[in-house]
Amino acid sequence: MVTQLFLRSGLTASANQSPSVVHAPTGFLGAWNKLTTANAGASALYLSNNAGSSQLSKTSINFGSVASGGACQFSIGTIQYASNPLTAQTISSGSWTVAFAVENSSCAMVSLYLVNGSTGVIRSTIFALGSIGATSRASGSELTAFSASVSGSSVVATSGDYLVLETGGGWANVSSTTNVTIFDSGTTAISSDNVSVSTAKSSLTAPGTITFQGSGPPPHDDMRGGFGYTTGGFVNACKRFEHRIKREWTKRGRIFVPDYKLVA
Repeated sequence: MVTQLFLRSGLTASANQSPSVVHAPTGFLGAWNKLTTANAGASALYLSNNAGSSQLSKTSINFGSVASGGACQFSIGTIQYASNPLTAQTISSGSWTVAFAVENSSCAMVSLYLVNGSTGVIRSTIFALGSIGATSRASGSELTAFSASVSGSSVVATSGDYLVLETGGGWANVSSTTNVTIFDSGTTAISSDNVSVSTAKSSLTAPGTITFQGSGPPPHDDMRGGFGYTTGGFVNACKRFEHRIKREWTKRGRIFVPDYKLVA
């Protein structure tokens, strides 16, 4: 069985990781030319175990200068996503599948790291910054970026480490107004590259199984009557909500005793 994770730009990692990590990423980790710092580090967004239900997007900063060079030579780091903390394990080498959507970028750029949960720095690089799919995408429309053959190295995780995926755009020619938009959290699965999409279900799929210390928030990120959950999923969401209540009561020196029973 393989593990699939979902890019969720509407959720910050720090507010949704379960359990919380000790140290957020120290900032963008890849060799980007320009950085959209508002979407990285302590403000990194969420690489979730659960898919979204409505497409969202983030736009990078402008490149800020005029230059020309080779294909994908000039890059802007746009969104950094951080996962839930991992258990101690070896993540196997093999082909990762990366799928998201971009607009106004010739190249779709990605990198993936195993991050030390205690320091926020790279423990190991799974795959370094590079482009996936087409390198001459048309501007002005939302297009898929897809590859099922991104080669990843085997890495050894310590308990509490987490994955960091970085996405952005790349160009051969840039101007002061060049930027890129990344789309995620939609409902349309992506299985081919450089085609139009309007509700991108952006995801990262490992070559094998990855185990996490927590599963993060439920699919709709709230408690509205359980709609959209399986029975077991709703019960697990209730348990997480109950845990939060207990934690808040403990801070206030009180004891929380539920008068109900959750049965899957």
